[in-house]
Amino acid sequence: MFAAVKGLALAAAVMTLSCNSADKKAGGAGGNDQAFRFNPPVGAAYDITMQMDMDQKVMGQNNKIGMSTTYNMHVKGLDTGVYDLHMKYNHFRMSMNAGGMDMEIDSDKPATEAPNTGDPTAMMIAMMNRVFSGIKGQSFSMKLSESGEISDIKGLQNIVQAMVDSMGLPPEAQAQVGASLTDQFNENDIRNSFQTAYSIYPNKPIKVGESWTRTASVKGKMPMMIDSKYTVKAIENGIATLDVASTFSPLEKDGGSNIKGTQDGEMQVDLATGITTEAKLNQQFTMETQGVPVEMKSLVTIKSKQVQSGK
Repeated sequence: MFAAVKGLALAAAVMTLSCNSADKKAGGAGGNDQAFRFNPPVGAAYDITMQMDMDQKVMGQNNKIGMSTTYNMHVKGLDTGVYDLHMKYNHFRMSMNAGGMDMEIDSDKPATEAPNTGDPTAMMIAMMNRVFSGIKGQSFSMKLSESGEISDIKGLQNIVQAMVDSMGLPPEAQAQVGASLTDQFNENDIRNSFQTAYSIYPNKPIKVGESWTRTASVKGKMPMMIDSKYTVKAIENGIATLDVASTFSPLEKDGGSNIKGTQDGEMQVDLATGITTEAKLNQQFTMETQGVPVEMKSLVTIKSKQVQSGK
């Protein structure tokens, strides 16, 4: 469920708050007088890696899925509280053990031709390796407000075309595959993915012991409501440690996935920039896919680092 998951990858910054020394003397019990919001310096760039390890149970069968994504976020500009972000995919990796099938796909591995062995699994792995290699280096842009609202996503069609081109399909098949990929990789899904990641800001100063709630509505293929509570556990050297507790519930009138679940964990956020530097989140949820119940447990870890300074 990368709607709740994907979501959480932000970026990191190394900046010092004026209240740092007071936090240390008070054992991390201080706060700061700056509103906690998305506030990175223009020109800065961050590499963000998200790892998700999932155990899935479908019709009594246990599956294991691992996914890792690394992307670069470059802060290109700021206009009246809205940031212009350039997002570039640097690396994809996926491993899967499901239904007696083992596969591992890595965008850093050279794209290869599908082996002519008649083995559908080997052919699928080769095809997906080419697709992942095609995504590597592709980029899109989006707007993000200080309060975490996403808008104006551009460039996704170029990514879809790169995926189609990487497959080496005959012309008559390219349009059909392109339409299918667009359905899986579109503006609405990308907005949902990142919206849940950035819907964390109370847009006011925070201090140790303080809590606030945020609600995110996710539409699309896995419609759900995400209600999250954030509690400031500690503040030290300008980094706030937040306890996270979330519930997932189906949207009203949703006759689809009927998803339900919980999420708990901890994240470290740079108060000066609103950037998440590290997070570890445990998720448990159930859902239905075409009437089939699915149980899932996942561990999501996020790490980010600043790779370019801002102004």
